[in-house]
Amino acid sequence: MLLVVGGRDRDPDEVVASAEHAIRSFEEQHDRVIGVVANRVIPPDVDSVAERLAGLGLGVSAALPESAPTAPRSPGRRRAAPGRSGWAGADRTTSGRATRRAR
Repeated sequence: MLLVVGGRDRDPDEVVASAEHAIRSFEEQHDRVIGVVANRVIPPDVDSVAERLAGLGLGVSAALPESAPTAPRSPGRRRAAPGRSGWAGADRTTSGRATRRAR
């Protein structure tokens, strides 16, 4: 399972604690968590959250900023800004926004 945790109005400690708690809960139920994404993270905290999520040792981790490109344009529909996918991608490691670890 790919876990998504909310980052809106949370500091990095709260986002990571939420992820850790959810991961433990799912693993106690014998569910395999292959990665974690923090969505709507406060932009100045994106790199810190991404780095800390990568430290959890899962296969995939990412932190996505709260910004206009990720906000819903209308109910049930999302659109990225022109020229942007709305996500940094799984292989980007230098910015800290998303990381991928080989198993």
